[in-house]
Amino acid sequence: MKNISESYRDWGRERLIFLQLGYMFLTMRSREVSEVTKSMIEDMDLKEKIGPISLKMAALDDRPGLMIAERIYSYIMAQDEIAFQEAAAARDVNAIVFKDPLVFSRYASSLFLQDRFGQAKSVLDQILYTPEWEYMISSNEIAKFDVSQYEIYMRHSQYTLFRSYQEEDKMVENIRYITRDFEKILADIHIHMDVFNEKHFRAVAWCYLVTRYFYCLESIIPSFYRLSEPIFLDYLKRHFDIGFSGAFKTKPELLCVSCLLQKDNPADFSQCANEAIAFIKADERYPRSARLAFIDVLTRIEEAYEKDASIRPKVFFSYSHLDKKIADRIISFLVDADVDIISDKQFITGESLLSGMEQAIMKAEVAIIFVSSQYLESEGWLQKERETIFARNVKGEISIVVLTYDVTVDQVRLKFPMLANTLMLSIDDSRIEHQIFRLSENIYGLWEKQKAASANRKSR
Repeated sequence: MKNISESYRDWGRERLIFLQLGYMFLTMRSREVSEVTKSMIEDMDLKEKIGPISLKMAALDDRPGLMIAERIYSYIMAQDEIAFQEAAAARDVNAIVFKDPLVFSRYASSLFLQDRFGQAKSVLDQILYTPEWEYMISSNEIAKFDVSQYEIYMRHSQYTLFRSYQEEDKMVENIRYITRDFEKILADIHIHMDVFNEKHFRAVAWCYLVTRYFYCLESIIPSFYRLSEPIFLDYLKRHFDIGFSGAFKTKPELLCVSCLLQKDNPADFSQCANEAIAFIKADERYPRSARLAFIDVLTRIEEAYEKDASIRPKVFFSYSHLDKKIADRIISFLVDADVDIISDKQFITGESLLSGMEQAIMKAEVAIIFVSSQYLESEGWLQKERETIFARNVKGEISIVVLTYDVTVDQVRLKFPMLANTLMLSIDDSRIEHQIFRLSENIYGLWEKQKAASANRKSR
């Protein structure tokens, strides 16, 4: 009979083969268990270890490898626990190898891919919320294994959401569990703020997606989400070019969030959302119910954005491209003040440029003409914008605000007499934020009058 030392060391060597087998079955795309696989199962005496009934059931399953992977990882976990106790008793410093979070993570994945979200969550509960495992994560012992703590927290929150997203009451009940996971992901985001990490980026993207989804629920969400959303967003924007490119962008949470970051341009957002939904629907790497959950989350956010856009003034912003730096700053402040900005950035270049500009102005209820010394010297394109805006203004279809910067009101009136009777506001760099806030109040006032006038015209 082998002594304790030999027993756990033998298992340490054997488990490497089982880990490879488990991953092979977990990622198997085949719809059936091949004859070669059946032969291998026979040769390794796997029938007794993973259960003959499981093999028979797997043969009838849509993705048979998942059930076999589930049994293999379950077997590894059971043997690891025995080996850990033996190694600890022998005071072997390598005993920690048998406390492998990767096995739990892949076991949970095998359940998740079978639509068994509740069981998958319970497996990760064993890692995240027991003192022994919490110490491993907090002390960074987890770095010794091929798994990221951010990925585990992300998956745990996904399983929690996926099993309850269709019932809003249950979703609200589970927010506290999801919040606990998100707090762990956010805890040291400052360390990664300027350094790209694929798994951390994906986890943060997931946090941002769910945060936007929670805003769509009618229930009150914890203040954590309101405070952390700007942090999530800042991180994503810093690493946008790397994070949403290449192979990374095919992950469903990244597909969804890449659309959300285009929400200020409704046309681009809508097109991106439709393409993301079509891709997720066809992506068989994920179980059907998980795909439906992602689609439901994105659709609900899209509907909320459309509704939100309908209760905000649509404002066309006309400016000289030589003033792009200050114009972008003003636009950013106006967007923060819940003003829906339409600018020439949303036109399609080429032959349709003039048509795009005219259509954009037709959608607007208020026009801001940003007049600087550069604007006063401009001709051509900006003249066409002014004429189109003024033609609508004469018909009472659009209100005009002239925003002056480093020029006098008299200079504007002398150069553009047609603007003489419009509302004019001046801004300067020293108090720009306060001045733009005042501008937004004027925009909302003009918008309310414009809606009332439009309603009167329709009633006649």
